[in-house]
Amino acid sequence: ATMLDLPASGSPRPSVRSSPRASQGPRLQPRKPRTERIPVPKQAPMGQLHALQRDLPLWSDKFQIQASMQHGSVVVQIGETAALDSQHVEAALSELRAIMHFNFGAAFSAALAEAQQHKPSAERESGDLNNPEVVFRLCDTDSSGALDKHELRFALNAFGIFPSADYIEEWMGVSLVLDMVKFRELLTKRLSSAPSSMRRPRAIPYSRRGVTFGQLEALHETFVASGWILQRCEEFNRDNCSEIAAGKAYKLQPNLYALDKYVIRPVTSPELDAGPPVPHELRTKAQLPEANHKCSFSELLNPDGVLIDCFVSHFWGHPFAETMTALGHWSSKSYGKLCRPHRNDVV
Repeated sequence: ATMLDLPASGSPRPSVRSSPRASQGPRLQPRKPRTERIPVPKQAPMGQLHALQRDLPLWSDKFQIQASMQHGSVVVQIGETAALDSQHVEAALSELRAIMHFNFGAAFSAALAEAQQHKPSAERESGDLNNPEVVFRLCDTDSSGALDKHELRFALNAFGIFPSADYIEEWMGVSLVLDMVKFRELLTKRLSSAPSSMRRPRAIPYSRRGVTFGQLEALHETFVASGWILQRCEEFNRDNCSEIAAGKAYKLQPNLYALDKYVIRPVTSPELDAGPPVPHELRTKAQLPEANHKCSFSELLNPDGVLIDCFVSHFWGHPFAETMTALGHWSSKSYGKLCRPHRNDVV
């Protein structure tokens, strides 16, 4: 979400002196030391390199993170003693990438994309959701190093176990939270003993539920730009004009309320009462697979989860075409900074 505020090339130079997020102060939770390498474009002009060398000390002083240019990369040392939380670190790295994008322009986007292609697959992907440690980290939403009963529920859901709140409290016993070791022990035990009534298809953790701009574009082109959803709205409004006039029903317009009624709900459930069936040719055009169980739209399209680039808060009643225009403009300006090869790949 922070990337929404980053300037495009040609915008005023990114400030490295003040940041609303940085001024909030980190939650002091020690982290293991790690190193990040951000590529510098090959054969970059000396003037651009000198500008970056001037910026790095200012950035380091602002975020209290050491960075230096070494062997064609900016090497960022995130030390344990810095006691920085993940939000602070990601805000710092996002701003550093914005500074480098300002200095080098399209050459930096190309260097990022090339470096991303050469990373091991484990670094590029969202993590193995069969690994309890990965699921633990994704569900530990407050980065406390432990799961409370609410976080534990979603972690168990990721392994196909759906207990009630009473069962979760019983399994946790007197503990208010479970660390990684205790979570592994509980998971191992319940995977072998949970009754069939608690078992369902696995749910993707919310922090890995997302859709690409390209997937949204296919949805928009198939159902909105074609006029198909407008026809459904007009039919509904005509058939329910009395209820709408009496205030007992809302007038439908081509927005997410209409898409939810005529597209999202029907395609994300195999149940007959999910809504009117979507024509097969439209499902094929929008690349919507058949759902074999009730799920979210993101899980239908990306059943293994995806790495999220940004969170978008929006109003369902806003015309969907206008929402897509805004997302398209932003994705076009930002995909390079996000290490995505094309705007359609932004999640």
